[in-house]
Amino acid sequence: ELARAVYERCVARRVTFVFGAEVVRVVEKDGRAAGVELADGEVAEADRVVLGIRPRPGLVPGQRVWGGGDVTVRP
Repeated sequence: ELARAVYERCVARRVTFVFGAEVVRVVEKDGRAAGVELADGEVAEADRVVLGIRPRPGLVPGQRVWGGGDVTVRP
């Protein structure tokens, strides 16, 4: 129920959801996400990009995936 309520609230605010599409690239402009390119070649421009994905190195050019041991914690 909570997920449905959040979804409906977002839709009411003109948020566009795309389910089941394969994102091949995050489009960047001025160092920020500006949209996504889908596997079919379509480019969807966006003010905000929220992805729910498995780790996929290379999706955002110039970025890397952090792993265990990459961050040192000091008291």
